[in-house]
Amino acid sequence: MADDGRERQRLASWMAGLGVTGITIISVTVIFLSTAHDEASKYVMAAVVPLFASWVATVLAYYFARENLRSATDSVASLISTNAAQLDGVSAKSKMIERTRIVTLSDQFKSALVTTTLKDIMDFLDQRGVGRSPIFNPSGAVVQMLHTSAINDFIRKQVDPAKPAAPGAKPVDQLTFTDLIADPQIKRLLESSFDVIAEVATLADAKAKMNATPDCEDVFVTKTGARGEVVLGWITDNIVLEASK
Repeated sequence: MADDGRERQRLASWMAGLGVTGITIISVTVIFLSTAHDEASKYVMAAVVPLFASWVATVLAYYFARENLRSATDSVASLISTNAAQLDGVSAKSKMIERTRIVTLSDQFKSALVTTTLKDIMDFLDQRGVGRSPIFNPSGAVVQMLHTSAINDFIRKQVDPAKPAAPGAKPVDQLTFTDLIADPQIKRLLESSFDVIAEVATLADAKAKMNATPDCEDVFVTKTGARGEVVLGWITDNIVLEASK
């Protein structure tokens, strides 16, 4: 990479030198061969000066932009390193939303969740001012994570004007949670867009799980970090973000 950089710099120097020399020779030749030297000089200056100005500006912009980019990259790398060190020293258990403070869709609708309309679910989330909610099984383990964006995507599919309505299709306000998870893609998203960590883990561990899991904005704390265990608490992406500042 270093050799490539030197080669590019050498090439740029040669190009700049040859370009300046060529323009100078052409300009002098045009003025010398012209019968009206004053008029020719005006035209040459009018053409060459803006060319030189734009050339100099381009070269300066290139080198300064490159240095600014390098400086910004170094700053970001330093910030990431610092934030990672900060998160590594923060216990996830100390920052998690404890189970007693988590109101899930399964808490709200209980066993009737499967027949609850998507409208009622959206109303519940809207009243709480949140855009997502976990779903726990009867033993207290997290099994799904529902985002309002998943519901919106599903509804858009049902009312897509480019597709004919399926026979016996339900009106949008009658679609239920069961209808939602009947869509294999959405069901897979609900079951995979979260992860779990052990209660001894740090926020750095939580962030690593989020980074490694597609569409993951939530990590749940259990005793040993197993998915089938009772949830002790909830770490959101906002909690990680705040702790890294």
